Amino acid sequence: YHYLRGLVNIVSNKRLDALEDFQSLYKTDSDIFPSQMVKSLVDSLLDAERSQADRRPELKRLISRVKRDQELERARHGNKQEEGAVKRFQLPKKYMQLEEFVKCVQESGIVKDQGAIHRLFDALTVGHQKQVGPDLFRDFYTIWKETEAEAQEVCLPASVLEHIEPSECVFKLSSSVKTSRGVGKIAMTQRRLFLLTDGRPGYVEVAQYRDIEEVKVSSAPFLLLRIPSLKLRVRGRKEAFEANLKTETELWNLMVKEMWAGRNMADQHKDPQYMQQALTNALLMDAVVGSLQNNKAIYAASKLAHFDRIKMEVPMMVPRTTAETLKHKINPSLELTAPQAVDVLLYTP
Repeated sequence: YHYLRGLVNIVSNKRLDALEDFQSLYKTDSDIFPSQMVKSLVDSLLDAERSQADRRPELKRLISRVKRDQELERARHGNKQEEGAVKRFQLPKKYMQLEEFVKCVQESGIVKDQGAIHRLFDALTVGHQKQVGPDLFRDFYTIWKETEAEAQEVCLPASVLEHIEPSECVFKLSSSVKTSRGVGKIAMTQRRLFLLTDGRPGYVEVAQYRDIEEVKVSSAPFLLLRIPSLKLRVRGRKEAFEANLKTETELWNLMVKEMWAGRNMADQHKDPQYMQQALTNALLMDAVVGSLQNNKAIYAASKLAHFDRIKMEVPMMVPRTTAETLKHKINPSLELTAPQAVDVLLYTP
């Protein structure tokens, strides 16, 4: 029904109505979803229609999905019809050892830092020979791009936006779960965790990362069972926050600990880049677990817990005089593939 009505709306030049029909079709029967037709339809939208579509969450989601599919299609087939002579990233077609993997990840734009890529390689090759296959990399790359798109698609109500900074973005959203502070979805931004309550969406602060005192996996009683849960202790609050995340618990435990450790490092060293790196590590964990889908996935993701491991093994203490004097640390190797020594510094007051 949605398919036929969508065709009729296209013929009648009712493009937005047709997109709504195809969005409904995608939800009910994705097997007959006309991908190419919808791509052409999206490309044909007038500016006014595009503006209207952006104001409708369902259509905005559909258009984002079409864009994402187009990017993946170009990556798969290496479409070289780019302006000038810019080379497009192509998904690998053969197994990659470490050196090839580093080059591939850097070209993909996922991350440039060699240390992070080495840890990612270790994560994706847990229990296997030290090489990454094209199918596994495609799955990982697809999940990474989908996560990027989903972060852009999260539409928070005004009542929630007023509680967070304008620069904050929801990078991960849990499924709807029961928590000690109500039922809803746990949202992770680069600064904090909060609960997006069910029903009429509302905001409940869980914690800013710098205020966390403890993160651990626990269990909550449910009838005769014990359900895995995530428990956080936050500075200034008597009651711990607990969320029955079930099968998501182990992954959230890793991600929150990495964000917490990254925040501590950033505060100690007055270097906000530690926080950005921690976020990248956490999102890499998410993509690794999504692409592996096996009983070693969590162990594999733990290979990416860089700052949490530093915090546990080799605490990096900043001398008191330095901490009192330092206002903002600058990383001269930002965006480089590996740290480089500084030969000359020019200060211009």
